[in-house]
Amino acid sequence: MMLSFASSTIGFASVPSHADNPMHGNNPCEGMKGTSAINTVAGLDTDANTQAGKLLDVRCFQDSSDVTQVGPQAGADVTPGVIGGMNSATMPALQGDLEDNGLCAVNVHWHEGAEHRSEGEYDETQYGPALGDEGHRRKLGADEQRQGHRCAGFEELDESLKKPFHFKHCEKMHVGETYEVHWPHSAAGSCGTKWQIQSPFYDGVLCNNEAVLGVYGADNTLSNMAQYVGVEAQVFMIVNNEEKQDPKYDLPIDMYGAVKNGPNQWADVAKYTGSTTGTSRDNEICSQYSPVSWHVDRTCQKISAQMFDNLCKAMKANPDDLSGDLYAHGARETVLATLTASNIADDTP
Repeated sequence: MMLSFASSTIGFASVPSHADNPMHGNNPCEGMKGTSAINTVAGLDTDANTQAGKLLDVRCFQDSSDVTQVGPQAGADVTPGVIGGMNSATMPALQGDLEDNGLCAVNVHWHEGAEHRSEGEYDETQYGPALGDEGHRRKLGADEQRQGHRCAGFEELDESLKKPFHFKHCEKMHVGETYEVHWPHSAAGSCGTKWQIQSPFYDGVLCNNEAVLGVYGADNTLSNMAQYVGVEAQVFMIVNNEEKQDPKYDLPIDMYGAVKNGPNQWADVAKYTGSTTGTSRDNEICSQYSPVSWHVDRTCQKISAQMFDNLCKAMKANPDDLSGDLYAHGARETVLATLTASNIADDTP
């Protein structure tokens, strides 16, 4: 199925309309985070909302009250049965596979620990290879960034699976730690071309200006964006498979979407409407990039360090420079129920 943006239909073989612009060189998506039409549409192009080519983060609540002034946020508590408190009936999340809805992956990156919460699978009660001042967490990445939730089961792992692994391509990665991997998808990406995968991910999501303008429709808001932008999210614990050589840990992770081909992968997926994430946002400061369709695997997956390193190797060979995504980014704290969409789907794909 193709998705129609204004007068343009964006499919997997589309090439952005500014592809021949010399300021972008050979990469049609380069710099689109700063020059995209998303920052120049009526109602959003104000000093209060935008700066240096991006929508600014804003306070989640008006004047220290309980009145929200943003769209639904991510990452949510996706434990089965959890229902958010923000009415999202008018901004539904995409159902079905994102690619089947005309979106393609435009980036892959990961966060240090899980931003989402799935009780008993990855949550605040779990342990990892070392304990820090917070009891269950430690800071491993650059700039003492925040670590999210850990997967269950580290303590029960065979000792051989806990041995350190020398990553040749990924940076600042550690066996036994948990990482939440995100694959942002967009119908305005350079889908089907060598420039499909971009960093920063905003360049890929916003690559086609004509398509981006169509998102606003008649009301100059982002309320329809979840139909054109989505994220697949999957949480992994890294294990060292050098000695055991157990094929169940060698998951075929790549740049183009979540691992879905095993009996336990993508078997229980929460689908809801959220936002962009990252440590610049929390439960006081929120993202204006909302609504976005989120598809989140509720089950923690154990993956070999070898296969994850192969992903980083492939990223190094990508035409656009992905060096800024070869290490884990900080994790946003799980959002409050009052900032979470009411439409979290409690079913399997």
